[in-house]
Parts: sequence; C-alpha cells; structure tokens
Amino acid sequence: MPYLRKQREKMMTSIQKESLVCRVSGKKLQKTLDLGMQPLGNGFLSQKDFKKEYFYPMATGFCPESKMFQLLEQPAPEKMFHAEYAFYSSTSRHMQDHFGTFADWVIASDCLRHED
Repeated sequence: MPYLRKQREKMMTSIQKESLVCRVSGKKLQKTLDLGMQPLGNGFLSQKDFKKEYFYPMATGFCPESKMFQLLEQPAPEKMFHAEYAFYSSTSRHMQDHFGTFADWVIASDCLRHED
C-alpha cells in the first residue's frame, strides 16, 4: 500500500510540526499509541467507493494534567459528518446526558483558564 504509506508520512510530518497540546488543558501531550493510517469507522461504503475511502493517522496522546486521552490529529470533519452519517449525539438522550455531565466536570475542574 505505497499510497497509504506516502499519505501517512505526509500527515505524520504535519503532526510532528504541531505542538501536540491537550484540547482541554493546553499542556503538552504524551504520545501513547500509533495505529497507523485507519479508515473512519462505520463508513458503510459500497464496493465502488472502496478506492475513495478516507484514511487518517490514528495516533493518540495522553495529558497528565487533564487526564484526557485524545487523538493527536482530528480527522477532517467533512469526511466524518455527511449525509449518510448515522450517529448524531443530539438524537440520543443518553449521549446528551453524558456530554452534559462531562462539560460540567470540565468547567468545574482546574483545567480551564478564564479566557477559555
């Protein structure tokens, strides 16, 4: 898969150039796991679309300050959320409750600065 290898090298170079910081605390992330180039989950592609499948570098980091485990690079939103996307959190009461509780926790923690 030379194409994926080239795409991965290009994307990993852009990740390495960025300061890998936590989205919650702004502190430097510790790289934890690199799973290489991965397709998005639940793509439900038809066979004719296999060659156009989107891959991204699935590497993760951990922030000791906020205790958050997160992707080092977020996949392109337009590739994730499209007309066939089936899992909008707003359609699930459980997900709304979960993210509401999480937001309350982040706000109450010492991770945010006043300007955040």
